[in-house]
Amino acid sequence: MHTWGSNLSYHPHIHILCTGGGLDAARNWHQKKDGFFLPGKAMAALFKGKFLSGLKALHKTGRLSYEGAAAKYRNPYEYQELLDICYGKNWVTDIRESFTGAETVMNYLGRYTHRIAISNSRILRIDETTVTIKVKDYKSGGQWKELTLDGIEFVRRFFMHVPPKGFVRIRHYGILSNQNKRKLIPICRNLIGCREFLRRFKKDDKVQAIRILYKKDVTVCPCCGGSMAYEGCTERAPQRSSA
Repeated sequence: MHTWGSNLSYHPHIHILCTGGGLDAARNWHQKKDGFFLPGKAMAALFKGKFLSGLKALHKTGRLSYEGAAAKYRNPYEYQELLDICYGKNWVTDIRESFTGAETVMNYLGRYTHRIAISNSRILRIDETTVTIKVKDYKSGGQWKELTLDGIEFVRRFFMHVPPKGFVRIRHYGILSNQNKRKLIPICRNLIGCREFLRRFKKDDKVQAIRILYKKDVTVCPCCGGSMAYEGCTERAPQRSSA
């Protein structure tokens, strides 16, 4: 669960890591040969239905609070009109393949999962009444710009992203849940790991294994681009001086 934008605005959205297949009741692995395991349009429609169904349940039990600009939704007719608008929209699920491996995905999500809404390095100046921060302007190609906020407004935006007590922002489901992962992940590895990867390794070729699993070719020199097996390295990597 990720709630903030670059300017500390309230922008809640969900990042999801999903396996490329799944186990059936008989513990058989199923996956598509091409494309994604789950179709994007079907996922968007299902998420919309589940989300709005939960929203209606919370409203019915009086567990939602409508304040500020949302106060009008205390009126049942205004609330129903809001639901009709939400049901009438096409919800979007942005599904992308990890082109550079799982490590890149984890590094990207790690910027949000274990950090707060703004780091100290983005706070440029503070005076008696204002706070100036560095924000990314996506309308200008992601350029960094300065934004000056009233001190009270800065605090208000920051506290919007403090989760309520007991709220868990990172959750695990299915074969990745704490209840299932110790039992089911080894089964998945046995079903797909050996079949999809180990059969592609010829005569225990570790170089090929690294190329497939980590997307790195250790036969190519990172300094000069020459072949480590035949041409050799013509340059030396810069040495780090010791402290």
